[in-house]
Amino acid sequence: QFDAGLYLEQVLGGGRAAAVLEDLTSIVGNISRRIHQHVASNHTQLLSQAEHIKDLDHQLKGAVMRVRVLVKTFQSAKSLVVTPYQHLQTKVNQLEFLQKACRISTQSLRIVSKSQSLHKQVEKLKSTGIARDAVKAARTLKDIQQIFAETELKGVKVVEKHRKSLDQATKAVVTSGKELFQKAIKNLNQSDIGAT
Repeated sequence: QFDAGLYLEQVLGGGRAAAVLEDLTSIVGNISRRIHQHVASNHTQLLSQAEHIKDLDHQLKGAVMRVRVLVKTFQSAKSLVVTPYQHLQTKVNQLEFLQKACRISTQSLRIVSKSQSLHKQVEKLKSTGIARDAVKAARTLKDIQQIFAETELKGVKVVEKHRKSLDQATKAVVTSGKELFQKAIKNLNQSDIGAT
């Protein structure tokens, strides 16, 4: 393996610097002559290769330009697709929110309406004591419980106002139902038992 530092030390230390310099100059001259001969003998071939390289360079520049145009077209097309998509996504989110708000509003309105009907039925039940009125009130209570089961209505102020009165109405209906059932059992009247 050639060690340039060691070789230089030997040349300078041995006093052979002038001879080595002359050898190097001769070698460089020889290499230069060979390159010149090679270029002279392959002049036309080297020129055609240079022209091919020139053509290739021109084609590469054209390809770079086309790629840049393609990137701009892609970005333009992307903005034509992405912007409407984002706008549509925003509208879909708003529509979902609006749909949820409408559902809560509808269910809240149903609760209020059923609650008012229930209070009227409970008042009628208290005044008449008829089993048929207890059944109607119980059905209305079941409808209200089903609405609560279908939709999360916690925190809706209109519904929260009616919760306490709904609890009281539920207790009144259950109590009246039990009383009517006990009364029917005591009387052992088949028509009263069937009505309850």
